[in-house]
Amino acid sequence: MTELLTACVKVEKEFSSIEQYTSKLNPYYLETRYPDVGDVEKFNKKVLAAGAIEMAEEILTFVKDKLK
Repeated sequence: MTELLTACVKVEKEFSSIEQYTSKLNPYYLETRYPDVGDVEKFNKKVLAAGAIEMAEEILTFVKDKLK
């Protein structure tokens, strides 16, 4: 679990329901921001990009609902 999500779960347990998305998206951040960490080229695929966008939208929808 990422540090930010861990902090959110401490305040609202329901945030743990988006861990499946955050754990899959986390490598995109690390490996594209720090290319020497891993193989950035593996993210250069349309299917992976579409999946990442879908997961990010799920997270965004969840957070927006929590802010209401």
